[in-house]
Amino acid sequence: MTLDDILGEPEFAPFVRRWFFDQLAAGLLAPDRAREIARRLDMELCGPEYALALLELPLQPSDAAGFFSDPAGQVRSGLLAYFMKYSEYELIPCGPELSAVLIQGGRMPDLIRRCVETVRTQFERGGLLDWHVAVSGPVSRLEDLPDCWREVSRLWALRFTRPEVHILRPGAARRDTGPGDERALLAAGPAGADPAPVRAFLATGHRADAGAFAEEYLSGLAGALAFRPFRHYVVLTVRFAAGQAVSALGAAPEQLYSRLGPWTEPGDQAEVRQAVEDILAAALDLRDETAGADRPGPLGLALGYIHSRIGDPSLSLSAAAGYAGITPSYLSALFRRELGRTFTGYVTEKRLELARRLLRTTAMPAGHVARAAGFKDPHYFSALFKKHFGCPPTAYRDGALSRPDGERPPR
Repeated sequence: MTLDDILGEPEFAPFVRRWFFDQLAAGLLAPDRAREIARRLDMELCGPEYALALLELPLQPSDAAGFFSDPAGQVRSGLLAYFMKYSEYELIPCGPELSAVLIQGGRMPDLIRRCVETVRTQFERGGLLDWHVAVSGPVSRLEDLPDCWREVSRLWALRFTRPEVHILRPGAARRDTGPGDERALLAAGPAGADPAPVRAFLATGHRADAGAFAEEYLSGLAGALAFRPFRHYVVLTVRFAAGQAVSALGAAPEQLYSRLGPWTEPGDQAEVRQAVEDILAAALDLRDETAGADRPGPLGLALGYIHSRIGDPSLSLSAAAGYAGITPSYLSALFRRELGRTFTGYVTEKRLELARRLLRTTAMPAGHVARAAGFKDPHYFSALFKKHFGCPPTAYRDGALSRPDGERPPR
């Protein structure tokens, strides 16, 4: 079947739109061919300027009634309605949650402002606090759209290192500390290579974003990275954080380290960036393989998605089913038939396992452990933990040292 045949089949339209956007973002389509395909997809590429935005739409509730009564459903429906109303915006799903907005037309500053303010208004009206939108600068030629994609991808990675910044714009992304001197090293300090953003990225990030995240993670350390010991410190911090992340998902850190090969000294800042990207990519591959390695087909895909987002309190059956390309009811049946438990029971079990590991191996307060493991309510988490393990979380941590598998939390 040729591309023209596929374009003639309406049921293929959502997949072709995603493919089309990927081709545009990679610069693989000539402008005339791009406009021809766009017309057949009922899209317009009319310019005279273009820009890109990235955001995560709230997950769709599993039942139709919840789509309109649940705050997340209201935010999702409000954003979908807005972007479908105006021809200047083309919304392209890039995953179960991630969506790109192709912005085109004249008065580009106003179009970008309207896009950003609509996202802010919808999320704030719904009372949802965990949201971000990244927006690129404009370009005047369709063939320059890959520049927008590179810029917006790098900005999107900022949500892991600067979660308090909701609107990620060009110009505010760099945190360069200047040339390599002692002041830059002292300014970076021991917190300069913070493992927390690395663990957050490995919990919910995607392999395609590893390079952008590495670039942003290191952007504020340019001066300090001129010092050889600090380069070692940064790479080792990321390496050990990645080991902890894959361990929390049930893989042995040694599996990660064997993929990375023997330690080699990073000779300059470019080699540090490459080393960090390689560590992240290997950890993400291992994460996804571990999650569904022994379960082929849709169930394996769903398990990979679940394990990669186990700390996300909005994780849902619908989202996992959408990622695996099946219906929620069929995925629910697969859980009962293949795993002998419900989706909710499986997710709860994995979250409790993660919480138990965090209590053994970190000094995080119990409330922070609850949130990191995907529990919205710390009191519910404490009661559930006691029910499953026979003692409250703090008592479990205190008693961990006396058990054979106990590991002293860092202080």
